[in-house]
Amino acid sequence: MFKKLFIYFGFLDAPVPNYSDKYKCLFVHIPKTGGTSIESVFGWYSGHRGEQDHRTILEYRKLLGTNFDTYFSFSIVRNPWDRAVSSYLNVKRDINHQKQMWIKNPDFSFSDFIYHYSDCFFLRPQMSWISDKNGQIIVNKICRFENLQEDFSEICQIVGSPIITLPHLLKTKRYDYRDFYTSDLVIKVNDLYGDEIELFWYQFDA
Repeated sequence: MFKKLFIYFGFLDAPVPNYSDKYKCLFVHIPKTGGTSIESVFGWYSGHRGEQDHRTILEYRKLLGTNFDTYFSFSIVRNPWDRAVSSYLNVKRDINHQKQMWIKNPDFSFSDFIYHYSDCFFLRPQMSWISDKNGQIIVNKICRFENLQEDFSEICQIVGSPIITLPHLLKTKRYDYRDFYTSDLVIKVNDLYGDEIELFWYQFDA
């Protein structure tokens, strides 16, 4: 929200939109799903943290107007339990994110993050990026973070791009997301993201 206000009042440049006229495709970048790598190979991201474009599919429909249906749209989803931990680690290491979220204690726990900040930008349900106002998915193709390179290679074939090996950008130290959870937190995340867990067949231990 704050970033959008800063852009509106001219304090920040708007991010480069994630669509290609050459390949007639657009990418909906859900935070913490590996999307920065996609932006990089298409030239939408130059390497500066914070310049990624996180427009929703509805925002792209408004931006492109009558041309919207001429673009092939795709996005990436990620296991919600894993994505929540990745979001937590991202905010934990970035003081700017903490300021934007009014987090005053830099030692906040994962439990604090889930229970007190579940309405923040990073923890919004993934469905909110890829669905219309009726909750219907209107993105043409959904890739999975867990199978990203293979799924992206299929995207390349569909849009007529050379098949590209994705770089691994903004990566964090390897971790097992399951180590962050208590039984109560497993249930809490299931409650927050039940629709996408059911729709994409995700499980905590998968």
